[in-house]
Amino acid sequence: MDWIWNYIWAFAVGGALCVIAQLLIDLTRLTPARILVLYVVAGVILGAVGLYEPLIKLAGAGATTPLTGFGYLISKGVREAVDEQGLLGALTGVENLLGNVCVVEDMDSALSIARRFKNRFRLVTLDGQVINAGGSMTGGSVSRSMGLLSRKGELEQLRAQADQLEAKAAEAAKEAENQRQRAAAEEAALLAVQSE
Repeated sequence: MDWIWNYIWAFAVGGALCVIAQLLIDLTRLTPARILVLYVVAGVILGAVGLYEPLIKLAGAGATTPLTGFGYLISKGVREAVDEQGLLGALTGVENLLGNVCVVEDMDSALSIARRFKNRFRLVTLDGQVINAGGSMTGGSVSRSMGLLSRKGELEQLRAQADQLEAKAAEAAKEAENQRQRAAAEEAALLAVQSE
């Protein structure tokens, strides 16, 4: 029966982290790249102060799979390297963890670095595009407008615009009918004057 609770906690914690990220995307001006960095840094900080380990014991993969788990692994790798090699190990801990991965700002920077170093590194842009060692490209970020809440907000805006357009169309139809009646009256008056 404990295994069921393991799944429930993994789902609840992992889901909560994803919901928070989606809310940040939908309700703030933060870009997905900044939210990614925020999650990784939060994982590093929570791991460094010892608060992430209890979360992992509670939720397992629900805590290690999201980006906060990656940040935790960075802090864990650095901590282990410092324990083994002293302060200089702080640099090798990150190097061993990331291997030949470099994070770059955009695809232009990634392409420049890939050409310069003959595709020896895996390059990841802040919006999620990847140039693998060897030169193949994958990935990319999902548009901000793809979130459920932002789509709901966009749908509400479109409905409001449709209502406004329908009201304007009804107003224009009423005005057109008034103009037709006025033209008919003018034409009748003109015919009456011409027949005299």
